[in-house]
Amino acid sequence: MKKLFVLAVAIFATLSTLNMACTASKPTASAEIPKIQPKFDYAPKVLAKVGSSEMTIALVNPIYGDPDLSISPFEDMRKNMANDFEELLTAKGFKIRGPFNQVGEMLYNDKVNSNFVLAVEIDLNFKNIDRKVRTLTSTDWAELLLTSGSGTEESYMYQGEGTFVCNLVLTAMSTKFGEKLWKKNITLPATPFKYVGKLKWTTNNVRFYSEVHQDNAVFNEVAKLLESQYQTILDLVERQIDVEEMKTVAAEANKVDGKK
Repeated sequence: MKKLFVLAVAIFATLSTLNMACTASKPTASAEIPKIQPKFDYAPKVLAKVGSSEMTIALVNPIYGDPDLSISPFEDMRKNMANDFEELLTAKGFKIRGPFNQVGEMLYNDKVNSNFVLAVEIDLNFKNIDRKVRTLTSTDWAELLLTSGSGTEESYMYQGEGTFVCNLVLTAMSTKFGEKLWKKNITLPATPFKYVGKLKWTTNNVRFYSEVHQDNAVFNEVAKLLESQYQTILDLVERQIDVEEMKTVAAEANKVDGKK
């Protein structure tokens, strides 16, 4: 009888420990899914002679309007796009000042020796994704029992389905007064997107960007989506930036800023 009592106490202690692990604030997973490494790299289609346009652009690195996008893989995409924009403009025959993280970093010499400023904003729209707590399969429940003891009623898993839109806004401004002179919106068609999360959460109110940040299964689907859009959006940028049109912008910028 004494042995049975000791065994019961040991089992209860083990289950209590597992249950505490389940109710922690962080999500749990029975097996870690490795993150993929998306490739964000663009090679310009045409290479003009360096400086052949006889124009200098003060380039401001791409930014996101949404602070939630400061995590990977979004930040990886932004940093690589900054490098590729510089390479693309150089291949068009422009000289580059910068790139700068913001217009305020430009010195007097940068303003005087640049024809205009080019700023880039990236808009990634996941607002059309319908997210919901997904129905757990028998396999899910079996894993929950193994990892969480008796706390299965507090475990949630997520999935989502809908469309995603990638948009770039290019703005040319005068270097001295910052007057906006030219603007292009480059938008890709809405793309179907779906994912099935693999992490088990202790709340049914998880934000999408928390899933991307912590659930590698969701991260991988988003990374593959961005990678598939990257080449297409920069192809469109290369076509939209026309040297002759930029000469008109440069002339207007010089007039606005009182340059000769």
